[in-house]
Amino acid sequence: AVTTLSDTLTVSNNVSVGTDSTFNINANLTVTGSLTNTTTGIINQTANSPVVTVSGTSIGGGSGNITFYRLQKAGAGATTFSGSGTNTVNDTLDATAGTLTLSTTNVITVAGNVSASTSATLNQNTALTINGGGLLTSGTGVVNTTAGTGTVTINGTGGTIGGGGTVTIYNLVLGGSGTQTLGSDTTSSTDVSVPAGKTLELGSKNLTVNGGDFTTTTTGSITCSGCTAGTVTMSTTGNLGGGSGAITFYNLSTSGTGTTTFSGSGTNSVLNDITVGTSTTLNINSSASVAGNFNNTTTGIIGTSAGTPTLTMTGTTKTLGGGSGAITLYALTTSGTASVTFSGSGTNTINNNVSVGSGTTLNINSSVSIAGSLTNTTTGIIGTSAGTPTVTVNGTSVGGGSGNLTFYNLTVGVAGTVTFSGSGTNTINNTLAVNAGTTLSINNSISIGNSLTNSTSGAITYSGTPTITMTGTGSIGGGTTGAITIYNLATSGTGTVTFTNGGTNTVNNDISVGAGTTLNINSSASVAGNFNN
Repeated sequence: AVTTLSDTLTVSNNVSVGTDSTFNINANLTVTGSLTNTTTGIINQTANSPVVTVSGTSIGGGSGNITFYRLQKAGAGATTFSGSGTNTVNDTLDATAGTLTLSTTNVITVAGNVSASTSATLNQNTALTINGGGLLTSGTGVVNTTAGTGTVTINGTGGTIGGGGTVTIYNLVLGGSGTQTLGSDTTSSTDVSVPAGKTLELGSKNLTVNGGDFTTTTTGSITCSGCTAGTVTMSTTGNLGGGSGAITFYNLSTSGTGTTTFSGSGTNSVLNDITVGTSTTLNINSSASVAGNFNNTTTGIIGTSAGTPTLTMTGTTKTLGGGSGAITLYALTTSGTASVTFSGSGTNTINNNVSVGSGTTLNINSSVSIAGSLTNTTTGIIGTSAGTPTVTVNGTSVGGGSGNLTFYNLTVGVAGTVTFSGSGTNTINNTLAVNAGTTLSINNSISIGNSLTNSTSGAITYSGTPTITMTGTGSIGGGTTGAITIYNLATSGTGTVTFTNGGTNTVNNDISVGAGTTLNINSSASVAGNFNN
């Protein structure tokens, strides 16, 4: 049997559509009770733009198809929309009061918005596809997931997620084109995916991805236009990014115990801070810029597991590291007006170069091994503002600019020649060490607080007319076969310096022993200039 509603109707109790029956709702219908279909009963809409309002405990329930133009849940109680048939809403689906639960047995397609109004709750437990709008909340209305593994798929050319209360869903997939904007703090229990041609605008809101991936496909992008707040939190193990579209966050954090891998061939930016939580790992496998702090909390690990990415720090008075977990980067640069302090009590490794940009400062306050060069461009400053770190450089250059260079300990260890240069003030507060098989060419004047040492065949030479000034008590040399060639050598302060070396030792200009100091020459040496005390 087919029954068609053509005029507005209010039913103060229930409406039930029996097996093999069809109810065409082509006019506004208000049902104080439930609106259900039994097994193959069909609820349909074939004309007009009717609004169906239900306040009772149930909508659907059968296996027959259900189609509404607009569906509203009213009343303070709880209503469950279920049904194993094809369920379609051709305009909007609204929870205006109470609680509306979309059952795990449903598959629902909605052409317009799905919303939870002030004081209403929408339990999104189904596979829900929104083809032309957003998943909205207003006021204190919330979207929640209480059961099931339903995916929310939002297609179309725009729309909002949230807007009032929070949104919690199991899985979020964006489709279509245009921009989808976060209007509320949002949590996905598993994944969030942004396809080619789609943009997710974070809108200064928090997005938490619990236990899955937050990925972009090819040109899919993540933006944070004008953001002043908001954190993307990756919890447990998952992938972040992956496409060629731009990715921008305000804050990025990891939590739980897993590993997050961040990649993407587009422009990757963090407008404020990155925080790597205790017992988590963040692998930066694509180049990215960070305007704020990039910290690891206690045992949090910062790593690079693939690729050749450069991390660029751009903020003023910011920190990198700070925890006890290992820090491994491929390449590190500073730019703009950055002032960055690098620290961490774990194992710190840079697998390629460190470049300190003009007008920036990098303070290295914890020991680090650099596989490439450590350079400063023009006025870039390399310093040590605290601690007693050893910086080990295995590349071919240290310095090069006009900014000051200050280290506590510096060790060079490349199999070849390392050039130390810089027209600023160059200071080693403790020891400058040259490893076996390495030649260190000191091309600008430098003061050394303790010792200048060479190991076995390590050699020391120069270019230009630099002066090496020893300012404390320590030693020069120590190698067995490595030659030491210096232009000028001076002592200052009140210490005693002992020069002992098994190779050929040459001073091509002057030696000056300062007042209150002692220079013990315990190995043969030739001096081309003056030797004065």
